[in-house]
Formats: sequence, C-alpha cells, structure tokens
Amino acid sequence: MTKSKTSSATSVASPHPANCMTKLRYYLDEHGIGMAWVAKQVGINYDRFYRLCAGTGEPTLREGLRIRKLLGCQLQQIFDVDDGEPEVSHD
Repeated sequence: MTKSKTSSATSVASPHPANCMTKLRYYLDEHGIGMAWVAKQVGINYDRFYRLCAGTGEPTLREGLRIRKLLGCQLQQIFDVDDGEPEVSHD
C-alpha cells in the first residue's frame, strides 16, 4: 500500500525538524515559502541561501536578522542560536 499525498498533508507535524532538515528549511516548508523568493528578498544569492537551508553554511548576523524579519518569526524558530554562554547543570 502506498501513502497518499493527502494523508501526509493532514498529519500533525513534529515539533522538531527531521535530522536531515534544518530549522530554517523546516519553517519554509511548513509555511509554503520558497527558498528562491526568500533569497531574493533578503538580497543573497540562491546558492548561499540553499547552503543555509541545507545546514552546510552559517548565516551572518545580518543575514539571520533579515531572514527573521522577512519571515516574521523569532530567530530561534529558524536557527540554532548559541548565545555564547556555557550550559550550566543544576544537579
């Protein structure tokens, strides 16, 4: 039995992106937003934006903030944000 496309479209999305998908790509897919459109709006070339979505490139601060503003979301929703502080265990 093959899965129909409608069954996957109505399934509940996992709160965490799949291992092979970055948070940014997951966000774009969930909201039906094209990578080429975002790249053009943000002012970076498609290859650069593709690398950000594939997880093989790191955004600059300026790129991250422009993408966040365009998408109207929190930075943590689209990128793994490291504030530079070491994690402290309270055991």
